[in-house]
Amino acid sequence: MNKKCMSVIGLLLLVCFAQAQSFNEFVLNGYGGSYPSDLTVFNSKLYFAASDSSHGFEPWFTDGTNAQLLADIHPGTGNSFPQNFTVDGNLLFFQADDSIHGAELWVVDADTVRMVQDIYPGLNPSLPQNLFVFSGKLFFQADDGVHGAELWVSDGTSGGTQMLMDINSGAGASFPSGFTVLGNKMLFVADNGTSGPELWLTDGTAGGTSLVKDIYPGSIGSNPADLTLFNGKIYFNATDSTNGNELWVTDGTSNGTQLVFDINPGYQSSNPQGFTVLGNKIFFSADDGVHGPELWTTNGNAGETQLVADIYPGATGSYPQGFTAYQGKLFFQAADSLNGAELWSTDGTAPGTTLFKDLNPGSNGSNPANFIIYHSDLYFTAAPDSISGSEMFLTNGTAAGTQAIFLEGAALNPLGATPGFTPYNGGLMFSAFYDTSAGQQLWFYTDIPAAIAQTKGEDIFTIYPNPCSSYYTLSGFKTGKSYTINLFDITGRAIQQQQIEASGTALQFLTPGIDAGIYLVEVRSGGETSTLRLVKSGR
Repeated sequence: MNKKCMSVIGLLLLVCFAQAQSFNEFVLNGYGGSYPSDLTVFNSKLYFAASDSSHGFEPWFTDGTNAQLLADIHPGTGNSFPQNFTVDGNLLFFQADDSIHGAELWVVDADTVRMVQDIYPGLNPSLPQNLFVFSGKLFFQADDGVHGAELWVSDGTSGGTQMLMDINSGAGASFPSGFTVLGNKMLFVADNGTSGPELWLTDGTAGGTSLVKDIYPGSIGSNPADLTLFNGKIYFNATDSTNGNELWVTDGTSNGTQLVFDINPGYQSSNPQGFTVLGNKIFFSADDGVHGPELWTTNGNAGETQLVADIYPGATGSYPQGFTAYQGKLFFQAADSLNGAELWSTDGTAPGTTLFKDLNPGSNGSNPANFIIYHSDLYFTAAPDSISGSEMFLTNGTAAGTQAIFLEGAALNPLGATPGFTPYNGGLMFSAFYDTSAGQQLWFYTDIPAAIAQTKGEDIFTIYPNPCSSYYTLSGFKTGKSYTINLFDITGRAIQQQQIEASGTALQFLTPGIDAGIYLVEVRSGGETSTLRLVKSGR
């Protein structure tokens, strides 16, 4: 069932970039917000969960031009609450509830949407979660009603979906989570009922699944978390009976699993987290008991594990977070005593750790978050004042090139509760509250021209229909004048080139062999150039 895609186009010239942006809104629910979530790219389409007044929360998809209901899994206005979309090759797995079998594992396979298996027979839900792809199969946590929440595996078929191992034997639950690949093995956290949550390893078979090390002997468990691959090993935080929660490393063996450094000496915890690789080091937040949570780094050796900078002097700490590697530096959120939580950057040295830009001047802070690199710029959300709420920002790596991207006429708090941005079809898809009349809806942003970018010349062109299917029309030619028409994809690759002498003011151009997507139409005549955005909806 096709739904109307309402486009709200705003052309904004950025001072430093001389480039226009566009915002397109997909209104899925005309009676309130559709609250899109779990945006996931699969087979050249974007899949997500959303709600409308006729179907409740169900799975949807878009090709970038319109949005369509994938399936009404819970028929009528009931909610199937699809979530945990996970791509495994040509399969898209997710959890959903059809009101008959409870929340179970579902899959998109070609044009088919089907339940994989009723793992917990009847209305009771198996609640598949922590979906993770390893060695060409899906590994996840599920409860069959007999063994508790255990480790399961699926190839997308009912017969190929089974419990891998009853780690906490009987009705006890091991709650497997934190899946991370290490070479040809997979590490994860599980509780066997005796050792508590500890580090486990599997090669994808029951016989190859075992406890790596009982870091905190007894039933409490070390609760490993933030498993991060670096230099062929996994770094993580864990708690033992002597050192508290500190930085650990493993190579997948018991002997190779050890404390890296006791950052906060003794039984007190430094709680290292946010591990992010930059160059030949890992950066993270930790509290040594003196400086509060600050920026730390390690190369894996105790002697090279050290505080990078005391951003907020004293025991309060700057609480650095959101670490993102960009242009050889880390960009992140941190708070000092004057500016609140603002945008910082570091090259890994104390002198090179600086406030990048105070986006909300004063002590309140802009709280930058949701960092993502798109078209060589770093995009993120931040609040430029204490009234408007979060806006979209970008930086090109310079303070002067760091600015908000405002949608003209948008309401206050335009991004609402956006969970972040998802790159798709040459742009960024996200959930936002830009349109107060429509509520929280799906939006598409692109930094290529939305309609016309007149770089030089007097001729003004328009393009229609847009989106187009088999042809588009350019209007604005001068009869008898010579033109070169170039069609580029979003990467700048030339798709078509035509040289014409205009026989009228409006001319048609065929696009039968062009895939659906976003393109740029360039019109040249002498030294004059115009560039227009074209959306192709299909062949």
